[in-house]
Amino acid sequence: MYEVKENTLRISVRNLVEFIFSTGDIDSGSGKLMDVRVMQEGARIHRKLQKAAGSRYHAEVPLKYTVDLQDDTRSYSVLIEGRADGIICDLQENDQGDKIPISDVIIDEIKTVGSDVHRMDEPVYVHKAQAMCYGYIYASHKALSSIAIQLTYCNPETEDIKQFKEELSYDELKNWFESLIASFKLWSDFVFRSREERQNSIENVEFPFTYRPGQKNLCIGVYRSMEREKNLFIQASTGVGKTISTIFPAVKAMGQGMADKIFYLTSKTITRTVAQDTFKILRDQGLIFRNVTLTARDKICPLEERNCNPRDCSRAKGHYDRVNDAVYHMVTENMVIDRQVVEKYAEMFNVCPFEMGLDAILNFEFHGQKIGVWLEDYAENPYGQGGEDDQGGNQQGAHQIHGQHDDHRGDHRNHQIGGIDFRSCRPGEILVKGHVENPVIEKNKENQHPCRQQGAEPNLGFAQGQNGGGAEQRPADIPGQIGGGGEHAHQ
Repeated sequence: MYEVKENTLRISVRNLVEFIFSTGDIDSGSGKLMDVRVMQEGARIHRKLQKAAGSRYHAEVPLKYTVDLQDDTRSYSVLIEGRADGIICDLQENDQGDKIPISDVIIDEIKTVGSDVHRMDEPVYVHKAQAMCYGYIYASHKALSSIAIQLTYCNPETEDIKQFKEELSYDELKNWFESLIASFKLWSDFVFRSREERQNSIENVEFPFTYRPGQKNLCIGVYRSMEREKNLFIQASTGVGKTISTIFPAVKAMGQGMADKIFYLTSKTITRTVAQDTFKILRDQGLIFRNVTLTARDKICPLEERNCNPRDCSRAKGHYDRVNDAVYHMVTENMVIDRQVVEKYAEMFNVCPFEMGLDAILNFEFHGQKIGVWLEDYAENPYGQGGEDDQGGNQQGAHQIHGQHDDHRGDHRNHQIGGIDFRSCRPGEILVKGHVENPVIEKNKENQHPCRQQGAEPNLGFAQGQNGGGAEQRPADIPGQIGGGGEHAHQ
């Protein structure tokens, strides 16, 4: 959804307006979720319309705009960027090489729809908002007193077209844009406030146990893999301490700006519980860290028989009108967001608990928090049958820790563990498998960090005397004191 670097939050025009202005119902029969074929057909229609529009039509124009904001304690910037489907005007190049419009300007936003376009009486507001955002940015850059926005709707099967056009003054767009930013500032303020609290708290977190044999090397391997954006595959017996040895260095890596999320995926309740307990141990040291547990749709649905449409479910009707408020209250009022918390706020705001939990995960970047995610039952797809679009986009390192505790003692050098293909994993993913005698680390040989010397030992700063018979004492990888022992049982 967004990316934060230092004091700048970077977000796309589309993500911004969809987050602020999305409204309406959940309707599983609406055709809202598109398959790849439909998306490809939409892209084809875009290209066809752009090509047919003539030489005055300038397609896929990149635009960006920076807004400087301030809360009670800090100043920061929001960088908004995207590509306008089309800008229609005559351009002339000035002495500095800049292209200046010498005619009236129209911002064109193209949308494909599966219904009869001739039945549309007005554009969908979130689409109009996207065009207005581009219109404001372009008018600001080119010092225009007015600009037109145009919504072009096309049915890809019939190729019928309907357009909505509106002329807006710069002052109208400016007032609208400032209102948009004011709405988003509630969230962006929370992003930077929460990130600062979280990052400061990570500095004082130490490894809570005496290290077992090989456990320190395991922590080092996890930290290094995230530092170098490499994959790491771990195979170790139950009870070695894989959970704390992967979560702890992942948290410390986040403190160094290497990641902004953790997804902990497991299909078993017991391994989910162990992960949750691990984060509690770290929070007891002062870690300020929010966790969201996503429960499968069929398990958390309050209906006896799930029917995701506004006719059968009152929560589905108007869900998107209420869900932002629900998510905001839930994440600002709770550090541990488990099933009971999700159900409580879903009932309070009359929204779908599964969709609200999913929004808390997918949009949690808007609150700037690290996420620990445990998936009950559906480790690969919480929807069960069916699915949703990948919500990846331009994000900062979403590292995944997969807990695999099966009873098969297959060759650890095989390309698959527990049915997961190593070769399909993204850089920075960490997969964990149980039931072997000693920890085995399989590092992805690709994605070697270009600036890292082979064989160099990173600086971790382990506490002295906490080796637990494992790796030899030397400068450690994870900043801060790693060690110190504790009375908790190993996770």
